[in-house]
Amino acid sequence: MKKILMAIFIPIGLIVLLNIAGIMIGLLALVAGTVRVGILSGMSFGKVETTRLFKEVSSIRLSPNRDKGLYYYGGDFFVMDIKSEETLFKGPVKGKSREIVLDNNIGWVNNEEILFVIKDYRNEKFEEHITKDLVNFTKIPQVKNGSQEYSNSYKKSLYLSENDKTLIIKYENGELWDTNLIFDRKHVFDDWSNDDKFVFISAKKTQYLINTENKRIFKMTEPIYGEWAPTKNVYFTKGRLFYPETMKFLNLRLNNINDGFQIGFHWSPDSRYILIKTSSETYILDTNCPKEVPKHLFRIKGCFDEEFSWSADMKSVFFLYHNTGFSILKPVDFYVAKVDIATGKTKKLFIDGLLYHGFYWVDDNTIYYEIDHTSGLFKSKLKW
Repeated sequence: MKKILMAIFIPIGLIVLLNIAGIMIGLLALVAGTVRVGILSGMSFGKVETTRLFKEVSSIRLSPNRDKGLYYYGGDFFVMDIKSEETLFKGPVKGKSREIVLDNNIGWVNNEEILFVIKDYRNEKFEEHITKDLVNFTKIPQVKNGSQEYSNSYKKSLYLSENDKTLIIKYENGELWDTNLIFDRKHVFDDWSNDDKFVFISAKKTQYLINTENKRIFKMTEPIYGEWAPTKNVYFTKGRLFYPETMKFLNLRLNNINDGFQIGFHWSPDSRYILIKTSSETYILDTNCPKEVPKHLFRIKGCFDEEFSWSADMKSVFFLYHNTGFSILKPVDFYVAKVDIATGKTKKLFIDGLLYHGFYWVDDNTIYYEIDHTSGLFKSKLKW
């Protein structure tokens, strides 16, 4: 009798289990479909309104002031007005005698000019060009040996002479200044100030600071690496501010930073503030009061991402960060946060998407991002 009952109940149990599994799979598929449809159909999630900006364009490069965007589609480059989302310029990748090289060298020189590397079919050379309208290109002059580094404005450049490897600085008017500094071609690193006045030249353990206006050269007692302020000749490096006009350092009081491992810092566009990030906290330093202790600004339960922005009025900062999600379909949750610099008051918004690829702050209330390389480029309006 037991064998008969087992023979009856075991198949029934398997059928029930299979049905439950089928229901669970169906629910997972439904959830997955709902999440995907929600992202793609322009639905609003809380205070974030998301639409798909482009169906087949997955990335965009914003101009420095973020009012224009450069993107590639169907064999052409386009420059789009960010506010109106209308095309300003259009130009083909391939011409009769040349072709734009699709690589990471493409980028904005300033708010009006774009740098491209172009292959000339006639001589098989790869040369840098600048354009404003994607149609008319101006070739950047090259030296004979072809290895030179340009300043931020592309009005000055430096290169090593072909024979004795001395460092030459070339000015916009064609003037050449032989600095008489000798370097090995393979180990030279340059770091220009944003006004092109100063440039650090580093080679192995030796570093010089060159004033390209009065043509003075200073040998640093030790190499320093960091970042120039956007609008002033001040250099932030390892807890110090360096002033090249006087060749003096100012030590900063960073002892209050809990996590000794600093993963990054960001100058504000007006060169007043420096935001210092650790793995989960942020501090802000007011360079108008550099001897004061940096102010603790924000702590998150998760990890910061690289994407970061300042508000237009310089009163707030914006972050993208992520932490572990609760869904097997979306193991990581992404958030954007707005932090008031004066009060530390924080607002955060959940972003319903898998932001593993491109992410761009457009303005205080708009972000662009790609979910993957096949779904296009998305736009979210943030209602703080």
